[in-house]
Amino acid sequence: MTQSEIRDRLLELARVRLKSRFGAFEQFRFTLDGLVEGSAILARASLMPAPWTTAFRLGLGEAATQIDAHFLRIIDEWAQREAPARQIPALEGLQPLDAQPQVEPSRPAPAVDIPSNSTAPDPERRLTRLRALGGDATYKRGEWKITGIKALVTTEKSEGRKRSDEKTIRADLKEAAENERDAKRANAFAGLGQR
Repeated sequence: MTQSEIRDRLLELARVRLKSRFGAFEQFRFTLDGLVEGSAILARASLMPAPWTTAFRLGLGEAATQIDAHFLRIIDEWAQREAPARQIPALEGLQPLDAQPQVEPSRPAPAVDIPSNSTAPDPERRLTRLRALGGDATYKRGEWKITGIKALVTTEKSEGRKRSDEKTIRADLKEAAENERDAKRANAFAGLGQR
């Protein structure tokens, strides 16, 4: 298996394994893609007995099961350290969704809980709003991938905000995401020298 295949399979298994832990999958993906610990996880995942990888290439199902079990052990160990289970209160009184969703005419982007007069600087406010609208900014293979920016641009323009062209908003999102990544990295290494 190549490194990218191992990474993809780890993320696939982690999405299912960590779904009951709020935010754990996103934290795992961030760790895998952006931190030194992610490189260590990938290196450990790639250390598989040769018979497993050979059998996997030959298409034997038992090898895939053994490899998945190996990956799940790695994910579980990470989760015990980094994302302990959190209790999420049950949502009582909610009605289940209809099996056949009603088709609705398109509407402008939904209102978000972020006040227009927020005191947060533009980059951080825009990154928060982007995520609230279902988008995200992720760092992969040396560049930032920003999804959902069109909805944010539309919202910013409809509010009459200054500096609301896509190029400026994209630069603000990149700046805020880099600051967030750097802060997480600084926190990850803060306690290493205190033994």
